[in-house]
Amino acid sequence: MKALTSKIAVLLFIIGLSTTFSTYGQGRVKERIQQKKAEIEAERITFYNSTLKLSQEESDKFWPIYKDYVQKQKDVRKNAMKSVKSLKDKSAEELTKEEAGDLIKAEFSVKQSLLDLEKEFVVKFQTAISIQKVAKLKQAENQFKKELVKKAREKKKERMENNR
Repeated sequence: MKALTSKIAVLLFIIGLSTTFSTYGQGRVKERIQQKKAEIEAERITFYNSTLKLSQEESDKFWPIYKDYVQKQKDVRKNAMKSVKSLKDKSAEELTKEEAGDLIKAEFSVKQSLLDLEKEFVVKFQTAISIQKVAKLKQAENQFKKELVKKAREKKKERMENNR
């Protein structure tokens, strides 16, 4: 029941924020994006703390490790994009055999790097939370992503209905 109440509170918070966002002018796009990212991060913290049932002590230890993990994931993806940027702009038909092979190898490399990173951080997470909570973390990540997609779809649908 407590988790459901937390989810409802988060949803109401997002709806309120989305309404606020729609009233701003177009001139501050970067500022709005940064603000939205911060809001999503706050929602993530609330959602994970609730879903994983983190104590204050666990939360204080967990979040710096998790933020480091997320930053390293971003770095891996960013570096991978740099290396294949010219190939990503081409359609499959435009790629030479060598380029197609390079693109596939790069994708495997990114996946392997992310898997290695995940393995490394599972050990680090265990310094802050129990292995059971580490196992539940992946579920929480997936559930949070689904919630974000659902909210985005609802917001898009609402905007489309309001534009009619």
